[in-house]
Amino acid sequence: MQSQSYLDQLRKQGLKLTGQRKMILHILLTENRYMSAKELIDQVQEQYPHISYDTIYRNLRMLRDEHIIEESMFEDGSARFRIRCADPHHHHFICTRCGATIPIEACPMELTVPAPEGFLVQSHRFEVFGVCGQCRDVTK
Repeated sequence: MQSQSYLDQLRKQGLKLTGQRKMILHILLTENRYMSAKELIDQVQEQYPHISYDTIYRNLRMLRDEHIIEESMFEDGSARFRIRCADPHHHHFICTRCGATIPIEACPMELTVPAPEGFLVQSHRFEVFGVCGQCRDVTK
């Protein structure tokens, strides 16, 4: 999806299209991987040198709540963000070094034990963390 589609979605929700929001979206679309707030602020500060972490986090929370980006907690306890996948039902292999994501084509829930009787599954996530081949090759 192009950044204009995301901007249109924000506009329809009645949210302001600030330059900072546009830039965050552009970076996440261009990078197409999970990124930390630190990585984002480093890039956004090139154009907006006085932007604060509070502003970055406020924008990330808003974009997450509007289902434009997704957030994942990495094993080190850090939150990282990426553009939301077009398919709302998806799963990933995620590189803990570079943040790259590789889709898992099948749903692992279909291979697991069925939900207990009377339990209605409303959503689920399946993420496998590791090191991608490109990052492994760099460390050899």
